Amino acid sequence: MIRYFGILPLLLLLLPTPQKITSQKIGDWANAQTWDCNCIPTGQDTVVVAHDSITISTEVSCHYLKSETGGKLHFTPTGKLAFE
Repeated sequence: MIRYFGILPLLLLLLPTPQKITSQKIGDWANAQTWDCNCIPTGQDTVVVAHDSITISTEVSCHYLKSETGGKLHFTPTGKLAFE
């Protein structure tokens, strides 16, 4: 019998950690400099659009989206947002 129980905690460390990502300036969703983490949000992240105008020009995703006062999303014809 093969035992894998010792490997499970190590595999869990490899899973992406969801985070709260907030816009820090006007920009494109797919540009890491738009976000406070200097990363691009993924389907596991909570995204906050804070007082900025964010353009979605590709297929992007997030888990949860919140828009603060003045926060706006603009979609180009090729832009799509999926919630995962």
